[in-house]
Order: sequence, then C-alpha cells, then structure tokens
Amino acid sequence: MGRTQDELRTIMILSKGAYERVGVIRSVIDMMSEFGAEGVEIVHPDAVPNRFYQAWSKRINLEDRVERFLSWVFKSGNVVVRRKFGNLDSPRIQKLKDRQGTVEPFLSKDKIEPGRVPLQYIFYDPANVELIGDDFASLSDDKIWGLRIPQGTFQNLKKPRTDLEKQVFDALPEEVKDLINKKTAKAQGHFLVPLENEKIFIGHYKKDDSDIWAKSFIYSVLSDIQYNDKVKLAKLNTLDGMINVTRLWKLGDHTKELLPNPSAGAKLAGILENNTGGGPMDIIWDSAIELEEFYPPIENLSSFEENIPIILIGLGIPEALIGNVSGSTAGKGNVSANAINMKNFIKRLEAGRRLVREWLE
Repeated sequence: MGRTQDELRTIMILSKGAYERVGVIRSVIDMMSEFGAEGVEIVHPDAVPNRFYQAWSKRINLEDRVERFLSWVFKSGNVVVRRKFGNLDSPRIQKLKDRQGTVEPFLSKDKIEPGRVPLQYIFYDPANVELIGDDFASLSDDKIWGLRIPQGTFQNLKKPRTDLEKQVFDALPEEVKDLINKKTAKAQGHFLVPLENEKIFIGHYKKDDSDIWAKSFIYSVLSDIQYNDKVKLAKLNTLDGMINVTRLWKLGDHTKELLPNPSAGAKLAGILENNTGGGPMDIIWDSAIELEEFYPPIENLSSFEENIPIILIGLGIPEALIGNVSGSTAGKGNVSANAINMKNFIKRLEAGRRLVREWLE
C-alpha cells in the first residue's frame, strides 16, 4: 500500500486519524511541533529591515504558524500552505513599514508581484489536495495542484440557492471565489479547483522521489495501534461480562433422584424477579439448591498489554525518555543505543525545521 495517489491519501487520513484519537501520539506530535517552533524568527543584519521583519512576524503570529506547519508535517507527512497577500499601500502594511523598510527578501524566490507581502497563511489538509495528472505529472517541474471539493459542495458554492449559501460564498477569499468560478477538472465524485503555484507552498517529510506524497512516521505504528485497539476492546467486553454475570440456579439433584417440585421453581423465580435492584437478598431453602456463577476468563487477558513503548519508539521518542511506562525496557539498554535514539529524535526535529526554512525563504 502507498504507491497510487489514492493509497497515499488513505495513509494520510489514517495517520491524521491516529493523531486525533490516540492520546500518546497526539502528545508526541504536539511536543515535537512545539519544540520545533520554539525560537523561530526572521532576522536581518540591517536594523531598519529587521524591525519590519519583527513587526511582520508579530502581525502574522509567526510562532503559531510555524507550530501549525510542523504539526501538519509530522502528523500527515505533508503540508500545504496558502499565502494571502496584502498590498504595501494598505493601512495594515503601512503600520508595519518603516520609512526605509523593505520586502525584497519576500520577492527573491517566488513569483510575487512587487508591492505585495504575505499577510496570512492558511493550511489545507493535504488529503484534500491532489496532483493533477497523477504519476505522469510527478515528472514535471511545473506541477499543477488541485483542491478536491465534493460535487455537492462545489455546486452549492458555484450556484448558491439560499441567502445563507450566498453569504458563505461571499465570505470566501477572492482568490478562492475566482478559482471556483473558473473551469475546473471534474473527477469521480468531486471537482478539482486548480491552485495557483505562486500562492501555495507544498512540503514533504522525507518523501521518496517515486512517490507523489510522503508518508508520516505514524504510518509505521498503525499496526501497533490496531493491536492496542483490540486489547482495549477485549478488556472492555470482559468488564461488561463481569457486570452482567451469568448465574445458574440448580434445584434438586437428578443424580440422587431428588427431582425439584414445580412449585419450588415458581417460588424461586418469583423471589428473583422481585429482587432485581441489587443489594443483599436472603433466601430460605433446603439443601436441594445450588448456585453457580460464570464470569469471563479475565485471567487469560493478563498476558496481553498495550504496547505503548513500541509506539513511542516508533514515533522517535528515545527509550531512555520513556521512563516507567508499562512494558518499557528503558534503563536496560546500553548508553550508546539510547544516544542513537536521541540523535534520531533530534534529526526529525531538524528535518521539520529545514522545511520551515524552505517555506519562509
């Protein structure tokens, strides 16, 4: 799995879903994105442009945007960012500019019109973005990316039928409305709205050249997550069985030819029916009665534990940092192995920060 664009999209959806519902994965990804975003800033050797950069960073909330950028990189393996520009003569930019301020660094790499500067960064879910042309297009140096919009949603946006739908369309950014109004490519069950390359940045975490999208390292522990889900489900079902215990009442003893009296059975049934609310119950009976209770074999589950340490190691957390997590062998390994694991963790953070640098440059 993981060669076609649809398969890679499924991997992204599964990885993001694991991040959203598995607490230990969410904690690790959030920690990595917070660490990676800490201390990120844009500086200039000259004082005047540097003041502009500092004001611009505060205006766009750079640290938060970098943290969100890294979160997408780690949980999805890919990141798609759309830039919303503002004109230099707008009041918002004038507040940022110094008399000798400059925005030339923003124009050095991308085809951005002079007099414009990014004022907002919006992240798209990479699973909703598609490379038009699939594998053949991956060989091109000028790729065309499209935003996947379900057919029903697209028709409602393109031709609003109610005032509410018209308000939603009017609230969309102008460039998005322009794209919707343009001729778009139709695929099975959805439309592809082409995205302007100069307004988007698409980054990948350690992507193979033969793949269109990268795979998150969460993908490598999905089988362990499924195992944990089954262990949890088995234990939950067992606990439900402990509450809903099966009781077998035996009257008489056929081996000793002590057959129960039908009236005795009716009497016991009546007693049990009138005492369904729990609490103690006193029954006066002769020796020809026996009670057996049947519980699920919970002792058989004692050897099955959630493999959280394996998941943490798969996510890049050094075993030495896992601590006293159940099933962990931290402290049993040698120092050199822990040092290697720590280095791998740092390298993952550095890979994320390299993508951040590429995005901002």
